[in-house]
Amino acid sequence: KYLVSASSDKNLRLWDVDSGVTLQVLQGHTARVTDVVTYKNQIFSSSNDRTVKYWNPLPLPNQYSLDLQKELASTAISPDGKKVAVGFANGVLHLYSLENRKLLWKATDKHARDIQRLAFNSQGNLIVSASLDKTVKVWQDGELQQTFEHQDVVSSVAFAPNSNLIFTTSYDGQIGLFNPDTGKTNFIKQAHAGEEINSVTFNTDGKQLLTASDHEIRLWEVQDNSLNLLKTYPESQSIIMWATISPNGKRYASVGRDNLVKIYSIKDGTEQYNLSGHDDSVLKAIFSSDNDQIATVSGDGTLRFWDLTSGNEIFKLRLPTKIKPPLWDFDFRCTKTGCWIAVPLTNGKLMLYDMGNIYD
Repeated sequence: KYLVSASSDKNLRLWDVDSGVTLQVLQGHTARVTDVVTYKNQIFSSSNDRTVKYWNPLPLPNQYSLDLQKELASTAISPDGKKVAVGFANGVLHLYSLENRKLLWKATDKHARDIQRLAFNSQGNLIVSASLDKTVKVWQDGELQQTFEHQDVVSSVAFAPNSNLIFTTSYDGQIGLFNPDTGKTNFIKQAHAGEEINSVTFNTDGKQLLTASDHEIRLWEVQDNSLNLLKTYPESQSIIMWATISPNGKRYASVGRDNLVKIYSIKDGTEQYNLSGHDDSVLKAIFSSDNDQIATVSGDGTLRFWDLTSGNEIFKLRLPTKIKPPLWDFDFRCTKTGCWIAVPLTNGKLMLYDMGNIYD
């Protein structure tokens, strides 16, 4: 099933024979790798650096495919890593078990158009959905609790860590703050004048919020249900599709139409990595919980995992679709029991990858 190659580029690669996809890049030699042998799942290599190395690569992810028939648009994995919510292009919302991939519920109501993004609150009992129909809906056990509105498409949504406050961004250039506990709109704030806002993400403690418009990324301080602008980073020459802040709040990533994954310092905006490999627009990026890796998806139909200690690609997964666009959203979440990646495809398949305890 797998092929190992050794190269003068100092690396070994582990390939899937059926698809031709690179599953892992094994790095560590400092000179040309001259030979490689395998025994069962173990790999041994020799190099002009005068060493022989033994490799025990991470177990390859268990892959599951749910054929849900209709076009998928968005997904979110619950905080306990046991459930996955799926938003459809027709505005319907479903919840599935990750353990057995069984349907847990279908929402009793629906959006009028695509569900662009989904998010769980920290307790995992509420789901919020953002839609092209200009609304945000809050759900509990499949029952619609509340609906909030923007003047334009709601492009992204996030629960504040450790509270039920909902922050949204919209193509109207505004950030919204909604409180499902009171049913009130706290504010709708003009945040990126004249530009659509494409993403909103928090750091772990909820004190910093990062937003991205088509060409600009801004960092905000969240305090007493208010937003204070901390920084506006240099304007991007290409369209930004998504920006995200690392859990420790020290880095941010920007991805978009230039096909690149760019990693910057939060403190001063200096570029740390410029990761190339995707062949089409990069649509979304998510940091790992330990801050040292980042996962990305692209219009080229691949999911890629990058190492932020070396700036190298760890592995690539070719997604089972040839439809353009193949996807819009994905989620990557690690808990004490393991790590999952969920990718909703426009061909009607939900791809689930059980990564196991990859940080053990």
